Amino acid sequence: MFWYYHDAGGWGWFAMSTDMIFFLAVIIAWGVLLHRAFAGPGASSEPEQILAERFAREAGSTRTSAAA
Repeated sequence: MFWYYHDAGGWGWFAMSTDMIFFLAVIIAWGVLLHRAFAGPGASSEPEQILAERFAREAGSTRTSAAA
């Protein structure tokens, strides 16, 4: 049994599309916020800090292999 007319029309499709996009954006934002909340403080380091740590590890491994 159908309670409404079958054809939603142009504005109905537009409303459904924007509602779906909004719903997906809310779900994605919720997931990102949960990830940031539970990932811990070390997960959001600055790019310069990450590069400095990588450079320090590489420089340290080069020195130890050259000394051996």
